Amino acid sequence: MAVVSQYTIPAAQGYGSVAPFGTPGVPGLGALTTPWVDLGGVTQDGLVENPGQTRTDWKRWGSIAPYNSIITDEKKEFSIKFLESNVNVLGLVHRAGGPLVPTGAGTSEVQTITITGTPTGGTFSLTFGGQTTPALAYNATASVVQAALQALSSIGSGNATVAGSAGGPYTVTFAGVLANTNVVQILPVGTFTGGTTPAITTTTTTPGAVGSLLSLTDDTAGVRDLRAMTFDIITGTNHIRFYCPQAEVTNVANTPYKFDAPIIYDVTITAYPNSSGVSVKRDWLLDAVVQGL
Repeated sequence: MAVVSQYTIPAAQGYGSVAPFGTPGVPGLGALTTPWVDLGGVTQDGLVENPGQTRTDWKRWGSIAPYNSIITDEKKEFSIKFLESNVNVLGLVHRAGGPLVPTGAGTSEVQTITITGTPTGGTFSLTFGGQTTPALAYNATASVVQAALQALSSIGSGNATVAGSAGGPYTVTFAGVLANTNVVQILPVGTFTGGTTPAITTTTTTPGAVGSLLSLTDDTAGVRDLRAMTFDIITGTNHIRFYCPQAEVTNVANTPYKFDAPIIYDVTITAYPNSSGVSVKRDWLLDAVVQGL
């Protein structure tokens, strides 16, 4: 994710993250990975919790002091100001149901797998996104390599094409849902025989890139946009994480658009109780900075 470094360093003192509704929290303040995405820089105002509670007091006849008090309403709200206009922030602020998808002319990534040293036997395997193909013959055809890659759950049918001669080089072009995006590099491992110091490598010959045009039509139907959210704050030497299993942006303050200042999205986020009655789960990691965490 691109970050406007002149304004802030994300995760230096605090950051927000969002994931699809239903995403569980990470125990023990562990690292947030997919499907969690970073909401980028926030202002020095940090995160402000706005607890709201309404009570009805009952008084005894002739007394001005409450005899009993019943909580009739309670809200869990947070205020935060985002400093970046990335797809995750815009999708959240405008209740798009997820990150906005850029359109326009993007670039599909191309990677080249090359076997050197002229092996006469042996096999190789390819790993992408944590998934690994079965062993493939040193002189496998492009169609065999393509079928093996598309069989990986991290790629899927139709999402990568392979061209080239038997034994390579193989030109892998990402397509379908992996088109127009910057993907991880294929990791090859070879076990070859014969030849002269045979080896296998992958190079990214054309980096993938998404389009840069974002289009959004204002919501006129009152669509809700519940998400899972977390907020991580370093305060003193402690790391605090607020996990909201289902929350949404319920208010956006006036947003000035000026050429000489960043666009600041000042939002209020309301956390609602999930099926277990939890609106906000708070975790403290004491002396996190001292421990180097």
